[in-house]
Amino acid sequence: MPDRLTLSSPSPMVLKWHGTPFALQSRLGLQWAPLNPGNRAKMRQFGNQRGFTIIELVMVLVVSSILVSFAILRIAPTLESARVRRSAALIATDLQYAQMIAARQRRPVVIIASEALRGYMIRDAASTTVYREAYMGNDTDFNLDQLEADPTTLEIFPNGVVRSAGSYTVRVNTVQRRVRITRAGQVRITSVP
Repeated sequence: MPDRLTLSSPSPMVLKWHGTPFALQSRLGLQWAPLNPGNRAKMRQFGNQRGFTIIELVMVLVVSSILVSFAILRIAPTLESARVRRSAALIATDLQYAQMIAARQRRPVVIIASEALRGYMIRDAASTTVYREAYMGNDTDFNLDQLEADPTTLEIFPNGVVRSAGSYTVRVNTVQRRVRITRAGQVRITSVP
């Protein structure tokens, strides 16, 4: 007679092995035991538990929402700092790009900043040719609270020299960074205390 395992009832917990009933002891493993009165009582107790109560589910949701809120409070300043660093790096890169365009075109380039729009444009000083525009306001990935430019118009000559030194300050909540360009054309990013 070949070894076989047959299902003796609609419940998947009771099986027969060569006609002898067996019951599943563990959900995780394949541990089988002969079905006797003690095992039947355990099986009935085990079979009555079909899920979680509403109170248990609500408690899990409350605890997980508290943990998520703590995580958001801890991560928010880091995200703000990252946005400020990224926007300052973009401004510094664009200042160097403007120096390169002025050298390549052999004509002065003007950077015009708009504090209200929280953005700036790089254009040719003699014409209306715009080389680049960047906006860092509410509808962008940067979502800056403030972009402060001093002066708002900065002229860069083909040799990389700037007519007057300038600075751009970016801010999100309390996190600030300043991008400075010297008259000699050096670009630096500094923290603002």
